[in-house]
Amino acid sequence: MITQDETVYLPGDLQIVEGRVGETVTLAAYGEIDMANAPELEAALLRAEESDAAQIILDLSAVTFIDSCGLRVLLVAERRSATDGKRLGIRLGDGRVARMMKFTAID
Repeated sequence: MITQDETVYLPGDLQIVEGRVGETVTLAAYGEIDMANAPELEAALLRAEESDAAQIILDLSAVTFIDSCGLRVLLVAERRSATDGKRLGIRLGDGRVARMMKFTAID
């Protein structure tokens, strides 16, 4: 039985919660990042980059899967960040996605 406080993510689901505290914008992703929803992540990152935030934190600690399309979004965002004062930080957590990110040297 699912209670009201529980959120169930079906395969392929992605939810991005955007927030701001002071000069920091946080994007917390939940679920899976794949070809179907990677553009949603890219759009959220671009919105954050267009803001006046001094720092952008992308929290992937609750992401259970990421495919090559999602990795591409992250690599392109990292490149933009390198030319934009390195505002982007990525929080990986310790799951499968974190291990894959370390393996691909994106961490």
